Amino acid sequence: IYFSLAEKRMASKANLIRAVSKPELANLKKFFPGNHIEFIPNGVQVPPAHSLREKQTEVTNYLFLSRLHHKKNILALAEAWLSSSLNNRTDKMLLIAGPDQGELERLQSIVSKSSNIRYLGTVSGKDKADVFQNATFFVLPSFSEGLPSALLESMASGLIPIITQGCNLPEVFTNSLG
Repeated sequence: IYFSLAEKRMASKANLIRAVSKPELANLKKFFPGNHIEFIPNGVQVPPAHSLREKQTEVTNYLFLSRLHHKKNILALAEAWLSSSLNNRTDKMLLIAGPDQGELERLQSIVSKSSNIRYLGTVSGKDKADVFQNATFFVLPSFSEGLPSALLESMASGLIPIITQGCNLPEVFTNSLG
């Protein structure tokens, strides 16, 4: 509704419309035929190559780092972990980091059923760098994203992405990166 009432009208008058992913570019071209639309991807700071993957732990960590919101599909991820062969293994861990936006209470009831799911809360700065450093996989089963910067940061840190099409980074699939 907001798009139809406000954004579409404002954007149609813009000299340039920026798309941060190729799927978004395709969608914007449908909504704004004839407008100048450019794909200008978001960037992230890439750590020096020598520090990318000096893993500090024997446990294989799977990291979800995003806000705890319905569209991120975190509850389905936690439920899937419970029913998988990874659940309760001492050599595997699902780390969940991010601020609550309505899912934490239900998530905690799922986390309490597993010995190898841990909620870390919000992480930033050195704590965030450490979480990336000690993880192997980055998991984001999102329904819908613009272009998730945490996914870009995780890939720049050498993590293997496990994502859905909704993450809007088709290059992961077309280049067999995750």
